[in-house]
Amino acid sequence: MNKGLSDQLKAAFPDIIPVLRPIVEFKGIPADQPNWLAGFTTGEGCLNINITKTSTNKSGNQVQLKFQITQHTRDAELLKSLVSYLSCGYYYASKGRDWGNFFVIRFSDIESKIIPFFDKYQILGVKSKDYADFKQVSVLCNFLYVLYVFYTSYCFLYILFTIKYIKNNKT
Repeated sequence: MNKGLSDQLKAAFPDIIPVLRPIVEFKGIPADQPNWLAGFTTGEGCLNINITKTSTNKSGNQVQLKFQITQHTRDAELLKSLVSYLSCGYYYASKGRDWGNFFVIRFSDIESKIIPFFDKYQILGVKSKDYADFKQVSVLCNFLYVLYVFYTSYCFLYILFTIKYIKNNKT
């Protein structure tokens, strides 16, 4: 995992002898320890609420939820294993960069897999407030879908305004 000292540091500190570190082989996320993923997400996860302008629907806005974990490329196997562990999402290695991302953006996966997982195995700390907002917006998105189909414009705009308020007023 540790790539060691750069050549510049080795030259600046020639008397330093690096400690040999064992190579640790990744064996997957333990199936019997789901709290590990909840804890890892507490420290490293991101729960995004995106609102973008679009011309493809009646309101002119699109709401997208995204669950994301970003790590150095040396931990690509960990991020790739999340796809099978959660049965959703995908891994994307950033081209020309030394990091990769695990993403879940499909709303049905967020609603049927991510939210139930974190309801059962809780995110702790300050990020639990982000999760509460994320979950609340997912409920509102269901209402938006129904309103989109039947297009009740005042209710639609009110819910969209509520989502924008939740997104912009983090505590």
